[in-house]
Amino acid sequence: MSHKINSIPKPASVLIVALGLIVVALQPAFSSTSTASKASSSPKSTSAPATSGVSSGKSILRMGSKGESVKELQNALKSKGFFQGAADGSFGNQTQASVIKFQTSKKLVADGVVGSSTWAALR
Repeated sequence: MSHKINSIPKPASVLIVALGLIVVALQPAFSSTSTASKASSSPKSTSAPATSGVSSGKSILRMGSKGESVKELQNALKSKGFFQGAADGSFGNQTQASVIKFQTSKKLVADGVVGSSTWAALR
């Protein structure tokens, strides 16, 4: 029986060994890339930061976001009749409810998260 196990032609066994070495050599390159992308996608704080939208250049906003982008959002919603009150730059319950009402009126996914589609509809 050991004769059958060792009966792989030499060119095929060399090819198998060479392919194995290539795979082993490439594994660190792929594992460091995936680790780096996982590390960069994980949140760095407990609050919901504004992150840059890929296609629109506008920030992606959600509950807990704060800052000038949120004020811009609140003022845009206010100008369209969806937000009452002062634009304070804090994305809380009132802002989220206003975003959901706006998204529903535009037949967008009404998830309360302001991404590129919602920003485009607000223009």
